[in-house]
Amino acid sequence: MTSASTRTRSWAIALLSAVALVLAACGGTDTDDAAAQTRTIDTPAGQVEVPVHPERVVATHNIGTQPLLDLGIVPVGIAKVPSSIVIPEYAKKLQDVRVVANGENINVEKILELKPDLILAHSNTNSGVLDQMRSVAPVVLVPIEGELRSDWQKRVGIIADAVNRPEQKKQLDADLARHAEAVAASHTDALRAARINFLDSYDDADFWAYGPESMVGKILTAAGAQFAPSATTMTATRGPGEAQLSREKLGDHVDGSLILYSSTMSDPVKPFGKVASVVNSPFVADSAAGRAGNVHPGGYGLVSNYGQANDILDRFDTALAQYRNP
Repeated sequence: MTSASTRTRSWAIALLSAVALVLAACGGTDTDDAAAQTRTIDTPAGQVEVPVHPERVVATHNIGTQPLLDLGIVPVGIAKVPSSIVIPEYAKKLQDVRVVANGENINVEKILELKPDLILAHSNTNSGVLDQMRSVAPVVLVPIEGELRSDWQKRVGIIADAVNRPEQKKQLDADLARHAEAVAASHTDALRAARINFLDSYDDADFWAYGPESMVGKILTAAGAQFAPSATTMTATRGPGEAQLSREKLGDHVDGSLILYSSTMSDPVKPFGKVASVVNSPFVADSAAGRAGNVHPGGYGLVSNYGQANDILDRFDTALAQYRNP
């Protein structure tokens, strides 16, 4: 019987041979010329030598896919992304892009066929798969946990550096800040009065509460949002400002006068995941926000890109325009 280690070595040898054939078919380049076409960047996982101007980028997770579109790059290969978390403009750009990953299952052979010059992956990618991908093209890892989990703009900054588009990133930041300022300026009275809960759910037993330090919380805070006491005092269970809680605790986390919930970006807008059962619960209906009619879709809560962030601000703008004091 062939051992697992022997199979792994055989796969690595076969993959490296295939890479060599692909390079030979392309005719190769002079070593000095190739060196002039690359640069070394610092990433949270260490230094990586990348092309100066990548032209064929693969993203094996949504953490890289939509930020590439923010930066004006359509990847040649992507992970499967639910249309519900993609703004319609981006969904159109992705519809013909080849899928090379589904969840944690990454098909390295498909990636090889695409002849990428850069691969973006998340920091929890299997080490064996990483080794295989690194034999195909440089790999830049984007943190999906830890201190950068809630700092989605910094994560996009890692990608912008990898594809050498820092000016585009600066423009995206400036445009988002202006959007937030416009929302704040349009709803000073509502913002002064409203206290916000933001709810999410992925199963029938639990729900998530997001506070001001969460991904969505930082976006809303920049637009003048003030969170309800439960959201500012809860203990985070994953990233900053994110608490996973039993449904039995839901009544303690609807203490605000405005309840926003994670929603789809596809048309029509719907509660995301299992959020509908949270929104329709007696806890929400009997809350001050529920009685006043201040329960609204808030955009997708786990933010990875500027398309999602601007959608959140649009939803917040609409909710504030309809706000009624309880």
